[in-house]
Amino acid sequence: MASRVDALSENERKRNGFCRYFAKGDCREGNDCKFSHNPDDIPICRYYMEDRCHFGADCWFKHPCPEDDMFDMSPMAAIIGSSLICSLNPNMNLLLAAAIAGAPTPGQEEKDDSEDEKEKEEVSLEKVLEMWKTFQQSKDENNNDSKNSNDSEQCYDLEEEEEEQLQEFSQKLKGYSLKAWSPEDIFTLITTLTKVDVKEYDEYDFLTSKILGDALRMWKPDSHVVASLLMMIVEKCEADLTSLILTICNAPERVHSLEQHLACTVLAAQEKDPTTWKSEAIGTLLQKIEENGFNVDAIEFFHSVGKEIKDAEKLGQLVHDYLVATGEKDSFDCRCKTAECHCPVEADEGVAFIMFSGLQRKLEWSEEDKVKFFKKATDNLWKPELLTELGETFGVKEPLKISTPRTLNHHKKIQEVSDQEAKQITEANKANQNPQSRKCIGKGCPNQKKRDCDNNMCGKCCRNSGEACDAHEDAFDVYIPPSYESSHKFHKVEPSAHFENRRKFEEFISVKKPLRRLSFGSYFSIMDDDLTKVVDLWGDQLVVLELGSSDSGCGSHLTDTSVQHLASHCPNLRKLRLESATRVTDKAMIDIMTKCPLLEELNVSGNDKISGDLTDKTMKMLFEDDILPNLRQICVTDQSAIERSTVYRLRRRRPRLRIIAGETDSDSFAHSMVLSMMGMDYGDGLY
Repeated sequence: MASRVDALSENERKRNGFCRYFAKGDCREGNDCKFSHNPDDIPICRYYMEDRCHFGADCWFKHPCPEDDMFDMSPMAAIIGSSLICSLNPNMNLLLAAAIAGAPTPGQEEKDDSEDEKEKEEVSLEKVLEMWKTFQQSKDENNNDSKNSNDSEQCYDLEEEEEEQLQEFSQKLKGYSLKAWSPEDIFTLITTLTKVDVKEYDEYDFLTSKILGDALRMWKPDSHVVASLLMMIVEKCEADLTSLILTICNAPERVHSLEQHLACTVLAAQEKDPTTWKSEAIGTLLQKIEENGFNVDAIEFFHSVGKEIKDAEKLGQLVHDYLVATGEKDSFDCRCKTAECHCPVEADEGVAFIMFSGLQRKLEWSEEDKVKFFKKATDNLWKPELLTELGETFGVKEPLKISTPRTLNHHKKIQEVSDQEAKQITEANKANQNPQSRKCIGKGCPNQKKRDCDNNMCGKCCRNSGEACDAHEDAFDVYIPPSYESSHKFHKVEPSAHFENRRKFEEFISVKKPLRRLSFGSYFSIMDDDLTKVVDLWGDQLVVLELGSSDSGCGSHLTDTSVQHLASHCPNLRKLRLESATRVTDKAMIDIMTKCPLLEELNVSGNDKISGDLTDKTMKMLFEDDILPNLRQICVTDQSAIERSTVYRLRRRRPRLRIIAGETDSDSFAHSMVLSMMGMDYGDGLY
């Protein structure tokens, strides 16, 4: 090989022409390449000089004024139009947005250091492990000496120390070549340097991200080999593949050919476990990568997948599910009354324009493949007008005959109607033609029901019933919650006790008097042991229990342990207030909802400094009719993980239930100043 390099002089390489792969930063031949690697030999793009180069920063030829490229829009911009670019969804992949502006792709930004690879000494796994052992021993000796010489009260951060050791060892290892290693060797090296415990993605686990990233950068393997390594880690370390991929994306230095590695990995996972890794799961994975802000080009990913599978329909389905995963739902138009919203997703057409244009340029499509891809990728996503524009962009004739446009019917999910269901609908329509069937079903009401009323009533009866109805609901009306306040009957429950301090509480429990209503003062810092004592003494008798305060923060020490104990031994509870219960999770609240069926009032809140740990899982329990049927009011303020859309759907499902959610305001002067500058007032954060 050396003789070949020496035989090719600079002039000979220049005569062969410039290396196109070197121009893109992807040449793997290094000094062995027979083409010129001199940037001055790259000819100037004549289309750029005529101001009509369609490839922007992706062009293999030289653009003499790179600073002007920031304002040079690619052909996608001309197709989409400036108004569409300005209205792009913020959920769009940053790399796709960069493609519009002509920014360089990740592959171009990566520096190819394969030229230095031949100068590196090849090393075996055994030698590296021996080097690591010797390196650790020398570091331990140095640390012991420094600890003995310094003050005994000095604090050492072991995690930072370990990170510094690995950083130094990784830098030392870069002087060797690992190209000849097998996936088993790399797996042994990684598991020796760190414990790979990636069951959930941790963005602060920089150590594991760095080791995985550095190992792949120094190894420089084929994408199929990387896929076998990652599947080996998943199998032997019981790691979650999605979390493992996110951890690699989080590496301080970007891995070369990351998109190709990810494409081969997900295809290998799909082949091994097709039920888990369906096309929807791949779309969700890409969405998670985008949500975390990682530098991954979705176009290059699908380009790599297309080259691997060579199936236009399958690639179209993957792109379709990706567009659905990155789309959004219009919560304002949602009228669902179920735990999950069934409204169709609004896919982002801006992402689609860029995706289709990029794939058309990168993949070699036949007319048949184009039609197959377009049909799968756009099926039931956009209106006919937009579908026609996409077809023109992609070079497909008569797109409306190929793909099914999206049609909405009164905010309801599109469903295929079977022949039997169609027959039932026809019979129902015939029955509605009977004058008697058009009457309002309200008691003693002589009026006719309104067309499309969900409750088969006239407007007056429907509104008085309190049931949700799309036909009688004005979307622009301000929501007014049901007028229900805390019942005075709970204040009359006797015998009762109120504890302002711990001394009074300890004195009372020693007497062991019967109690049905119990409350703690705002500054009583109640602990798990205190609540357990209360439950053990008066569990069966308790009707009302109030504790904690969102002002003082008392109540934040309670955990799931004591609250679950409360749920198991207090079946007669009718009012429960747990303020500032920031450590109580869904697990405990589900126990409360299933084991305390008589509850009428429930208050589980955080405070204005710390949000609680409750999520939508708790609220979705209430969509079931048999869960807390007597509940009249629930307060879940300062619970940041509870989505507003879930609360709105629950209000439609239970119109008589008063739900108080949102964020409370701080009493500080600074917060009041911020509110006034924003034109807001106290309580505006609640809904």
